[in-house]
Amino acid sequence: MASAELHTVSIGCEADGYPEWGNVCPASIDLEFGRIEEDHVSVYTRLRIRDTEFGAGRNHYGNDILRFAEELTELHHRTDGSARLFDWDGETVICLTVIHRARGRIAIGGQIVPAVFNTEVMSADHFINPPVYGWNAGIRISFDGLVTDQSYLPPVIVGLRRFLTDTGISVRNPME
Repeated sequence: MASAELHTVSIGCEADGYPEWGNVCPASIDLEFGRIEEDHVSVYTRLRIRDTEFGAGRNHYGNDILRFAEELTELHHRTDGSARLFDWDGETVICLTVIHRARGRIAIGGQIVPAVFNTEVMSADHFINPPVYGWNAGIRISFDGLVTDQSYLPPVIVGLRRFLTDTGISVRNPME
């Protein structure tokens, strides 16, 4: 099962205090859905801030996309808690957490993993800790401290649900 139509879901956000104290810099996190199989999809996650872009692809089960949409819906209605997007290895790719209920402020953090090296070779400082998919070598780009607003969530939720509906990807738990 492959999709001829490209689905992209964007989360608008900003970095307070970047590039210097007192400034606010617009940023975005894009989830670009690619090749679709029966129960999973490749997703290219892209973080853009100013003239810089970080990105990498991972596979996600349909039920992980559905769970993320449901958690975002809860986050939007309750303005409390967190919503996480996991990849098919169970690694957190993105986490959104309410940080100010009254103002609807939500912190965003996550990780982009462009490469995993299947080797035991590493420096004395063990920079890849905890391991990436069981390995202590590779490239991990972690980010935290981005901020969005609760009002930005509905288009994200609609985009995720539209992807699930349009593609018909299975949302059954593959481990059951």
